[in-house]
Amino acid sequence: MPGQANVASPTCPLGAWPGQRAWPGQRASAYLGLRTVARLVVPDFQAIAPLRAVEHIPATVPVLILAGGADDLARPEEAHALFERVRSHGRLEIFPGGDHHDLPAMDPDRYRRLVLDFCTAGKFE
Repeated sequence: MPGQANVASPTCPLGAWPGQRAWPGQRASAYLGLRTVARLVVPDFQAIAPLRAVEHIPATVPVLILAGGADDLARPEEAHALFERVRSHGRLEIFPGGDHHDLPAMDPDRYRRLVLDFCTAGKFE
């Protein structure tokens, strides 16, 4: 629709128009092109994989991982695996029932508090 932003949200995932729901499989297929083409552009595609990349974050850099308990793109077990690699300087927060794009809507106060505390303190108590 002309004049409307093409943004992702719980009812507008991955480029559907506002108010439209994605068709089954649309969200998962959105990353298929990346997985296919990246191998041609980045010969060692696994070198940029999150599990390998997170290992290079220095222990002096705090890490906040926010994950949705119902996320099928970045599954909770993947968030746990990332956290295990930064446990000494990281924090993992799971939003039960949360999807990939709707964490702020799941619990706005909690989301706001976590992000603001992280940005202002830069460390975890």
